[in-house]
Amino acid sequence: MSINPNFKPMLLLTINNSIGDPSLHLNIEDLVSVFNKKPNNYTNIEKYAIDMIQTESTKDEFNNFINMYQIESEKASLVLSYNPYQ
Repeated sequence: MSINPNFKPMLLLTINNSIGDPSLHLNIEDLVSVFNKKPNNYTNIEKYAIDMIQTESTKDEFNNFINMYQIESEKASLVLSYNPYQ
């Protein structure tokens, strides 16, 4: 069984749906990297993505993404607790 290269996880679609400019859309690697960065290194678009994760995504979308891409629970918790606009 092969993975469809056009597959987009729901969490990514939720984030990109709220970004009006398609040139600013994230890809899977971009979103995974959000979980692997230190908070003081987030770009503005990554801060916006975190805001969308916290306010617009469902628990299932979030959990499916972190399970599919094997995001450590500590890193996932940090993204959920981080205030991107402080």
